[in-house]
Order: sequence, then structure tokens, then C-alpha cells
Amino acid sequence: ATAQGRIDEIVVTATRRETFLNDTAISVAAIGGEEISRRNLSEMNDYLRTVPGVNFVEIGVGNSAVVVRGIGIDPQVEGGVSSPTTGIYFGEVSLAGLGVSGGSSDLKMIDLERVEVLRGPQGTLFGSGALAGAVRNIPKAPNLNELEGNIKTTYSGTAENGGNNTKLEGVINIPVIEDVLAIRAVAYRHDTSGYINNTAGTVLATNGFVRQGVRAADIVASVGGAELYQNENDVGNVTHTGGRISALWKPSDALSVTLQHVYQDVEQQGQPYVEQGIGDGYEQITLQFGDAEGLAGKKSGHRDEINITNLVLEYDLGWANLLSSSAWLGEDTSGNRDESAFGGLPVPILFEAAADTFSQELRLVSQSDSPFQYAAGVFYEEIEISIPFSRWGATDETVDLLLNIFGLPANPFGDESHKITQDNNDKSIKQLSYYGELSYRFNEQLELTLGARRFDYERSFHSVREGIFGSADQSSKFDESDTNLKANLSYTPNEDALVYAQWAEGFRLGNAVVPPPSAVCDVNNDGIFDGTSVLIRDGFDSDTTENFELGTKLTLLDNRLQVNAAVYRVDWQDIPLLVVGGALPGQAQTCFLGTITNAGEARSQGFEIETTYQLTQSLRASLGGSYTDAELTEDAPSIGGVSGDRLPSSPDYNISVGLQYEFELAGHASYVGGDYAYVSDFYNKLGETGVKTGDYGQLNMSAGIALNNFNVEFFARNLTNNDALTYADTQLLDNRAYQLRPR
Repeated sequence: ATAQGRIDEIVVTATRRETFLNDTAISVAAIGGEEISRRNLSEMNDYLRTVPGVNFVEIGVGNSAVVVRGIGIDPQVEGGVSSPTTGIYFGEVSLAGLGVSGGSSDLKMIDLERVEVLRGPQGTLFGSGALAGAVRNIPKAPNLNELEGNIKTTYSGTAENGGNNTKLEGVINIPVIEDVLAIRAVAYRHDTSGYINNTAGTVLATNGFVRQGVRAADIVASVGGAELYQNENDVGNVTHTGGRISALWKPSDALSVTLQHVYQDVEQQGQPYVEQGIGDGYEQITLQFGDAEGLAGKKSGHRDEINITNLVLEYDLGWANLLSSSAWLGEDTSGNRDESAFGGLPVPILFEAAADTFSQELRLVSQSDSPFQYAAGVFYEEIEISIPFSRWGATDETVDLLLNIFGLPANPFGDESHKITQDNNDKSIKQLSYYGELSYRFNEQLELTLGARRFDYERSFHSVREGIFGSADQSSKFDESDTNLKANLSYTPNEDALVYAQWAEGFRLGNAVVPPPSAVCDVNNDGIFDGTSVLIRDGFDSDTTENFELGTKLTLLDNRLQVNAAVYRVDWQDIPLLVVGGALPGQAQTCFLGTITNAGEARSQGFEIETTYQLTQSLRASLGGSYTDAELTEDAPSIGGVSGDRLPSSPDYNISVGLQYEFELAGHASYVGGDYAYVSDFYNKLGETGVKTGDYGQLNMSAGIALNNFNVEFFARNLTNNDALTYADTQLLDNRAYQLRPR
């Protein structure tokens, strides 16, 4: 009875070796596979808001971002500038920094062993992109001994303007040769309704405004296109179709070979934003694309297809474990977006991106009884990204008006084309890094870990532009080498307590940029961007974080109460920012162009706490929370920031509480539970300016019963139907924002 009343321990691999969660001397939160299934979690926005110190910024398929400990300046675009500040992994494969905006692919959480959320920079073991932390999705491995499987179907309805949602998932595990060879396959399809209505037709009929100061009827009178304003329901509906197949071959006790292929196709209809001040909420005004050449049949939307092949070889040397991971990742993204926010003209943008990645990692991890333990490895990657996009005038009148505005006698793409400009951008990255961590256990209580990572990379950028904004063919290359360090001291006074102090660095690779022309922005040829103190370069350096952290992990009351807490300070240096030029003293010529350079510094400090209490054998409670104070520590005039300005997308605090009660109903195992998460307010721009978002709570409930081989579950998300804004757009001129999904 005592054992049944204890909290099950979760095994994590955050240190590249298997350890129990409460014996791991870093700040890490973990969600096991059973909890993932029971809470009906399938994507990052289902659970990250309940993790202390983490904020999930949801902007639609392929554009979302994770902000850990407040480290972020503009999550909507900074992935395209460099890469996301938080790394996202599926097994051994990084999913961050690809696609049009440089965001992270959000694979569905089907048949996972666990999810690990590592807070704080993880540069030594996880490299670039783990500037603020990392989210690791660990899939279940094939089972060599049991034929097993399950099929799951889900139906739900979304309130307000939403509709019906369905899910179908299947898993099967086949031991082809017992103890030697097994195959595990996963397949799924999720159809999720939109919950936003496009009221463009109604707005036009009532002589409304496309945006502030721009009347829809005036646009139609001047450039035509009344057919472009139409009502539409179910905006933002998404279909996820995918699966994976993995084979595990274990010819001997020492050797195992795992080959896995993952596929997912996502299609989103429309852009899932709302416009503030329009109707009674859950509404937007988006232009249709009409019947213009090249646009017929197209609607606003987004599509993302990803393929991952991962070959992992592990060999047990006795004194160490040797691992080789080879990964090939291909991602194709395309979409259509309404840009009428820029002046109200019906000008859609068509974009696409193709990314091809290869990575190879070799890792050696000790497993002896020696007081010395180590993890060492080498990592190599190549990434090729192509991003062509075009802007189109959706009517003949629109094209004629734009040509007149820019003083062009004819359309550069031909009189029959509705294309007005086209860009083709190609990016490439090559990176080689060496890393290692060495631990020494002085005695049963005290252990010291030192780590380092040396990285070298080269990035190139090539852009070809043509159209009414002019033509250009520009390219640049940039390379850099640096070293990342770490030190961790842990003290274990007894088997129920752990205290640690850590100093660690993180980094995010710099990038190549096309410098502005000297004839315009360096008229005195001194190598300095006119009107600034910025050197003209072909790129910008990696930005870095330096983390000082104290933490403790306690197991109390005969393992019925667990308390994990940490206090930290993260210094963020060399933040890449856009700097716009100016004029030299006494010079009439002004440089209106911009370049990206390392021009920002910030600091985030705060604390996190997570507790789990098994009150009785049947009742478990959890409570977590965090406080984050993230602000600039020096002026950043290029983005209108001054020292002390609060960083955007960083709530001061979040709180989560959960209860779960297990019981028997008519002899069948049953449960009922719920969790509540509160996210405090934050802004989409520096210094608590722009649009205020956050300040909402989300209540989720679930209940289930096991009937022999069937589980029946009932759930409700956002039970109170909170309609809060979760993020506000920073790029367009209208009032676009993103809203919490209705009940």
C-alpha cells in the first residue's frame, strides 16, 4: 500500500544518459506517456502553458514559437533572422529554424515515451538554438517482445464560431523475431475546425473599413475587385495527416540499430487571426484572391509537409555507450496570405520554402562505476533553404494603380501577369562542433561537472529580386568560431534531496547579411554605417546567454511529495537587431536602408517551482509557478528600446494547478481530473507597449473509465470559454491578434 501511494519516477535523458528526473541536476520538467494520453495532449500548445517559466506563442501552422525564461525579442520573426531561441527536437533530430519564418515544425504527439522541457541554455550538449532551453519529444521505441497496438478515435465540438473536430490514431508493434527485430508503426489524421469568421462581404455591404481610414467601398471604386470581399466561415481549420514507422534490430546484446521514418502533412485553410474591434470577437476581414491569373482557386492558407529519416546505431562497449545518429530532414512549406493591411489594396502574397537538412552526430557516454564520468561527441550539419515568394495584384486595376505609384510604364512580368514583384532567397548553413562534459564525484554527496563545446560554421545568403520595387542580385557569406562553457556543482545530502549550482552558456548561430551599398550608406568610406556606430559587415555574430542558477529537488513524505525549485539569472548578449542608417553630420544624403547587427543586451531573472503531492493512494495534486523579470539592459534605439524596457512575449508569471482522482466504478478502473493554468499579461512590443495580451486562465477537465480492452474518455478544454488574446501581430499595420481557442 505504501508503494502504491508513491509517485512514479520518470527517467529522462537530458544529460545524454538515463537518470531519474529528481536526480538530474538541471531545471527540467517531464511529462510521461501515460499522462500525455490521459490529458489528451497532442501538440505543444496543449501543455507548454502549464510548464513554469515557459510561454507558447501560437501564430498558426509552422509559425509558432516557444519562449523560455523570457528570452525573446520578436518570436514572430526572429527565427527568420537567425533561428528560434528555444530548440525543438523529435528524438535525436532538431526541428527548429526551418520554413519561411524560421519557426519550428510541430509534430503531433502520438505514441510518445515522454516530453522533456529543459529550461535555461543548453549549449554544451544541444548546441545552437538551445539559447533559452529545449523541448524534447521522445518517441516510443519498438518493443522486441510483445505484439501490441491500439486505435483511438476522438470527437469534439468547438464553441463560438467553431465546428466539429475529429481524430483517428493507430499504433501497432510487431516483434518479427522475438528479442531481435521489431517494427512499430503509427498513423493519424486530425481534423480541427476553425473558429473564426471572415466578414469581408458584410463589411463591404455596410460600407465598412478594410483598416483604419480605408473604406472598403473606396478601394473597390478605385481598383475594382468587389468579388474579393466575401464572407467565409471556418477560417483556420487544420488537417494533420501523418505517421511514422520504425524498425529496431538487436543482433546481439551489445548492438542495436534503429531506423525510423516520420511523415506529416498539414493543411491550414485561412490565417487563424482575429481583428480587434471587428464584430463581437472571433472575426476578421480578409480579402479573397478572385480569378486573377495564377491565383484562380487559391485561398488564404498554409501547407507544411515534413519527412524525417533517422538512423541510430548504439553499441555497448561495457565501459561506455557509443551512439551514431544520422538524420535526413526535408520540409516543404507553401502558403497564400492577404496583405491588404498595407493600405487596403487587394495584394496577396504567395510564398513557399524548401529545406533540406543532413546531420551526423557521434556520441560516447561512459557507464562505469568510476568517480569519473563523461559524455563526448562530434556534430556536423548541412542545411539548404530556398524561399521564393511573389506578390500579386489581385485585379488589373490594382496592378495599374501600383505601376502608376512606382512610375513604371509597364509591368515587368508582362501585361497579362498579375505578379508585381518576386524574390528568390537561398540560404545555406554548414556547422561542425565538438563537445564534452566531464563529471567527477568526490564522494557520495558531492559531484562537479565541467563542459565545453567548440563550434565552427559558415552561412551564405543569396537573394534575387525583380519587379516594381526594383531588381537586385545580392549575396554574402559569413563564418565564425567560438567556444561555449558550463560548470555544475551538485550536492546530495541524502537520497531524498539534491541541491545544485550551475553556470552555463548558450548560443545561437549568427547569420550572413547583404551589407547596404557604400555609395548610399558609407559615403566617407570609413567602414561605418552612416548615422550609426555599426561596422558594415557581411554578417552578425552568434548571440549568447550566460545562466547563473541555484536549484533543489526534494522527495519527501516517503516519496509522496516532490518539490523542484530553481532561481536564476540569464544575461543575454549580442542580440541581433535591425539598425536603420541615417545621415553624416553636414551631409544632405540620408541612408534609409537597414542592416542586422549585434546591438542588444538583456537580462532575465526569476524563479520556478513545481510540486507533486500524492495525498492518498487515489488522489494526486500538482502545483507549479514561475516569476520572470526580463528586460533590456542597454538602449536599443533601432527598435525604440531603452534600458529597463520589459521584453515582449514574456509574462511576469504563470501558475498551474492540477488534481487527479483514481477510483473504481462498477469494478472498472476510472479517473477524473483537471488542470488550470494562468498566464499573466504581456505585450507584443518592448517596454509594455503595443497590444496587451495574456492575462487569462484556461481550465481543462477529463474523466475516463477502462472497460476491458476499451478506454472511454471525456474531456473539455477551456471549460470556462475564456476569449483572451494569446499574441498580437507585430508585422502588419492592422489589429491582427491570436485568440485562445474557445471551449
